[in-house]
Amino acid sequence: MSPHRSPQDAPTTTDPKPAPKKKRTLKGDIARVVFIVALFTIAMISLKHPLVEQYLFDTETLRQRIQNEDTVLGMLQSYAGFLVLMSLLIGIGLPRLFVSTLAGTIYGAFVGTALALGSSLLGSLITYMLGQSVLRGVAKRRLSHHFTLWDKRLKENAFWWVLVARLAPFINGQMMNLLFGALRCPMKPFLLASVIGFLPLTLVFALLGSAAAKGSTQQLLIGGALLLIVNIVYFMRRRKRRSE
Repeated sequence: MSPHRSPQDAPTTTDPKPAPKKKRTLKGDIARVVFIVALFTIAMISLKHPLVEQYLFDTETLRQRIQNEDTVLGMLQSYAGFLVLMSLLIGIGLPRLFVSTLAGTIYGAFVGTALALGSSLLGSLITYMLGQSVLRGVAKRRLSHHFTLWDKRLKENAFWWVLVARLAPFINGQMMNLLFGALRCPMKPFLLASVIGFLPLTLVFALLGSAAAKGSTQQLLIGGALLLIVNIVYFMRRRKRRSE
C-alpha cells in the first residue's frame, strides 16, 4: 500500500509565462511613415499615367463632377452630402484616415481637411452615444480593472486622456469612442479634445490624398514630414510617461 502523499508533496505545475508584448520603437514608427509615403507616391505616379487615365478613369474629371463647383448651391450640396455620408460610415466603423485621404483626393487639402475633420467628429459622436446608451454595463463587466482605472482617469482630467488617445497614431478610434461613451465621459471635453487631437493626422492624410490626385510632390513631402513629426512626438511623449 502506497503511503499517503500530502498536498505539499504533490507535483506543482507553473503557468506558462505570457509572451512578452512587442514594444513599438521609433524605428518601427519611421518605417510605417516611409511605407505610407511610398504608397502614396506610387498612387500619385499611377493616377497621372496616361494609360491609367485613358483606360480606367480620368481623375480630374471625376473630382470636378463630385465637387460640383458649377454653382454655389451645388458646391454646398456636395459638401453636405459628403459630410453626412462619411459621418455615418465612420460611426459604423469606417477608418477616419481613409475618409481624410478620400476628402483630400476629391476636394483638395484645405476643404478636404475641414470636411474630414467634421465627418470624424460627427462619426465619433455617433459611436460615443452608442457606448453611452447601450454598452456601459457590458464594458463594466468585461473590463473590470481597466474600466475602474479609466473611469478614475476621466473623472480627474477627461480632456487630457481623450486628447492622448486622439493623438495616438493608428489607434482603434471606434473602440475608444465606445469606451469613452460607456464611461460617461463628459461631452464638452470629449468633443474639444477630439477636434484638437484629430486635426494633425486629418491634415496629413488629406494632404497625401490631394498630392496623389494632383500629382503634387510638394504636398506629398509636406504630408510625409508632418506624419513623421506626429509619430516622433507621440513616441517621445510615450517614452517619457513610461519613465515617469
